[in-house]
Order: sequence, then C-alpha cells, then structure tokens
Amino acid sequence: MAATAVRAGISLSGSAKVISEFFYYGVNNVLYQRGVYPPETFAHESRFGMSLLGSTDTAVQKYLSNITSQIQEWLEAGLVRRLVLILVDSSNGEVLERWQFDVTCTTGSSQGRDECVVKKEMQAVIRQITAAVTMLPLLESPCSFDLLVYTDASTAMPPSWENSGPQSIAGGGEVDKSSMLLLEFGGGRFLKSALIGPTTA
Repeated sequence: MAATAVRAGISLSGSAKVISEFFYYGVNNVLYQRGVYPPETFAHESRFGMSLLGSTDTAVQKYLSNITSQIQEWLEAGLVRRLVLILVDSSNGEVLERWQFDVTCTTGSSQGRDECVVKKEMQAVIRQITAAVTMLPLLESPCSFDLLVYTDASTAMPPSWENSGPQSIAGGGEVDKSSMLLLEFGGGRFLKSALIGPTTA
C-alpha cells in the first residue's frame, strides 16, 4: 500500500486543558474518518457546545485519556511543540499517514474563555481534518496508530513511553497529486506511545 502524506499545520491553540481536549477529539475524529476502528465503536459526545465523536472502546478511551493527561502536564510546563498522530499498517509497520498538530499554548486558565470562541476553534480543527480526509485514498489494510509528542530535550520520559524518531513516511518527498504535502521538521526529541489497532477476523 502506498503511503500518503497528510497536510501539516492543523493548529491547536489555547490553554493546556483546551489543547489536550482538542487533540483528544481530533485524534478520535481521524480514527473514525479513516476507518482505523469500526464506526459502531464511536458515539457522539456533547463538548464545546457541539456534538463530537469519541471512541466507545474502553482500551482506546483509557489510552487516550492517559496520553492527553500527560500532554496537558507537559503543555502546562511549556514543554510541547507539536503533537503527531501516525497511522501505521498493522501487517508491516509502514507509516501510512502522519497527522501533525502544531501547538500554541497560552498561559493561564481557559475558564473565562468565551464558549463561542472555543466552539469555533474546535469546529475549525474538525473541518481541517474532514477536508484532509476527503483528499486521501481509502486505507486498504488494517491500521494501528502511534502518537508522537515533540518536546523539549530535557523532558522526563514516563516509564511507559519510549524515545522515537519522527516516524516519517517512506518516500514522503514524492507526494502525488491526490495527496497533501506534509511538512516534516527534524531535530528535537520525540516521545512515543503506541496502541495496537483492532484485529480483523
């Protein structure tokens, strides 16, 4: 299966709490729209004054909750620069898609933030994901996903995480017209946590 590059620059901005929640729902949206998990394993949740998709799979919920809690801690400490969702071919480990979320974390609480502004920002994130999906070919094989967190080099790594490279798409420089350009950046430190995707019968 040919790898597909995904457009860089889905922007997440706001407080650490808002960014971690945006990322949580952004990842769920990609997993749903790309068919990584069956559609019946997702349900609508009311958040930010809108209906968003969340996984009903307890392993995925637990995994993403743990990851986003850690991400929120690092965001509060100013250690996160970028978050990346990697879709991987389960049979051979090939990176098929790389979804990059650029982070701009503001200081202070999001308590006083206008719910209308937060809703518009979340809608923009979902629109960017949906627009990207419409330009991508179907995934033809079962996939799993990895999450990468670009952090400051001094970031202490939790025991369940591991150091990782950027997990680039093979041949990512040669993107066909049906794909979107992915801007990849080198350097820095990457922390990775992985969850294996569903098995097929």
